[in-house]
Amino acid sequence: MSNPMRLSGILLAAATALLSAAAWAAPREYPVFHTDHPPFIDGDVRDDIWRAVPWSGDFTGLQGAKADVDTQFAMAWDEKFLYVAVRCQEPKPEAIHAEIAGGDPRIVNDDHIEILLASPDKPAVSFQVFVNAGRGRLDQRVEEGKPANPEFSLERAGLDSAARVHAGEWVVEAAIPLPQVEFPLKEGMTYAGNICRVRPGAPVKEMAWNPVQRDLRRSAGFGVFKLCGPAPKAPPIQGGDSVSLRNDDLLNGAFLRLADGKVRFSSPTFDEEVSFSSGELRRLDLAWTEVDSAPSRFFLNNGDQVCGRIISLSAEALEIESPSLGRLSIPRALLSNVSLGGFWLDSRFETGLLSPWKVVSGNCAFSKGALQLSGGSAAGQYLGILSLPLHQDKSVTLIAEYDPAPALTPLQIQLFADQAQPQLQIRNGIVLHIVPAAMFVVYNDGQASSPVRPRQRLAPAPGTERVWIKVTYDPADGNAKAWYNGNQVAEITAPTGPKEGDCVVFGAARPLALRRLAVYCGLPAPDRPIPAAKPGEIISYLSNGDALRASQVEFADGNFVFTTEFGPMKVSPERVVGIAFPPKAEKPSAAGSAALIETSGSRFALEVEAITDEFVIGKSPDLGELKLPRRVVKSISFPAL
Repeated sequence: MSNPMRLSGILLAAATALLSAAAWAAPREYPVFHTDHPPFIDGDVRDDIWRAVPWSGDFTGLQGAKADVDTQFAMAWDEKFLYVAVRCQEPKPEAIHAEIAGGDPRIVNDDHIEILLASPDKPAVSFQVFVNAGRGRLDQRVEEGKPANPEFSLERAGLDSAARVHAGEWVVEAAIPLPQVEFPLKEGMTYAGNICRVRPGAPVKEMAWNPVQRDLRRSAGFGVFKLCGPAPKAPPIQGGDSVSLRNDDLLNGAFLRLADGKVRFSSPTFDEEVSFSSGELRRLDLAWTEVDSAPSRFFLNNGDQVCGRIISLSAEALEIESPSLGRLSIPRALLSNVSLGGFWLDSRFETGLLSPWKVVSGNCAFSKGALQLSGGSAAGQYLGILSLPLHQDKSVTLIAEYDPAPALTPLQIQLFADQAQPQLQIRNGIVLHIVPAAMFVVYNDGQASSPVRPRQRLAPAPGTERVWIKVTYDPADGNAKAWYNGNQVAEITAPTGPKEGDCVVFGAARPLALRRLAVYCGLPAPDRPIPAAKPGEIISYLSNGDALRASQVEFADGNFVFTTEFGPMKVSPERVVGIAFPPKAEKPSAAGSAALIETSGSRFALEVEAITDEFVIGKSPDLGELKLPRRVVKSISFPAL
């Protein structure tokens, strides 16, 4: 007679084996939603898309062992990139091991994550991206049973990643240009893949999203990623406000008040209202509800810019009506540029003013009436890079003037760019290339550039004092053109070219003495170089492309009056694109202890004294006491201590 206990054990073991086999045979699935608003790759997952898409976790060790720390990931896609975010719980951030920088294969000995994808047509071929908790990143193409292809690299195609250590976790974000390899990104496509994490130590701890028996990188252990339609709308943050602290903590909820150096904050994370010192604040993002915009922008030589409607202008002051700041009187000595109607900015670097341009990489210094860009060429990389944050949805023109060099300096200008990249990696935009003896304009959509045609050899005339280049793009018809010293040298039409962009970029591969950068958005631009202003001279740019020089300008009774060498000249504001004022000897007030306030139309320094449920109150170093409606404030960035 059979032993019923032994038979029961055999049946239980068989059932367990069947369940285990079924678990290995049923790969996990993750829906990858489409986005029209890709995340900013900075190791911070506050982007709306990461709140909109699902996060998947429950990572397991080899053979299904339980992981001792939590790991979660999320994905999204557009026609150019697959976006991946991974949050790695780490109870002891000080123990994170991340020694490798760059593409060193020894990255596998660091704390790192692995993004693994199998080719749809060749399951034995996988694409692997390794990112550690520091500045290391490696990508490779591997065919099972063979060594990695040393010639393969996604770096040139725009691979981007960032890692950042936060309180209790480290985070990785990556943008992978899959269309450059064997992955068409189209709704309905499915791909085999896995997200894995490795924690070094004794023993090494390996874990994966889709259960793996022995080898993390074998496609037999991959799950399924399915490309879906538009991502759902991101749920509103409870309370609507977000606070970043100096210790890298992030709080979401309701910012109640700042007064007497204390912050009061309510968050669903805590049972009670929390209070902390205002000195712990790094950045505050508020749930703004009202657009702060006006037809004109006023750029000050301290880097501030405000929007408003001009009321009067004299030799002493500019009076404007700002939708958020009310009636303002701005000392005439502070004015750098006035943009009327559209966006116009004329940065003449003999003024010593860089703002609102920002240095992305390389070094810059003001010398001999120019902005001296230094860096140099390293393996074809552009190291002297400037960027201008500017939303573009109308025709845009950039004009650059610089000193000629014995050898032509390779340059790159990007219009309608998604964002500025440290090495000018291009995801989207119209790009003007200037290389030795040639100049051409192309459209890059993150997958491939348009044909490099036409192109024309460049030969500056002997005795040329300035090189003048111009590139323009109109999203209405996809037409882009380029000029060199007044002569059109390149043109391309990109019917599917970008319709919007958020950044203008200027990059140089060798040292360059940059004299001027002018940007026109939705406005006509001149077709020829305009001589530099004489000391004390005011230049007004008119809608017909002309430049009007004056020693003084006033605005009264609805018209501008320019004092020219031919006498007073009255001009209606509709004919004026913008006005560039000469620099003044006196320096603007220092704003080292002030926070940076940003609305939809203005950005300026403010020494914040209090924040209530209705107002942000403080003192501007140059504009005086201000009381700003909280509903128009997008963000407040506090200065470093």
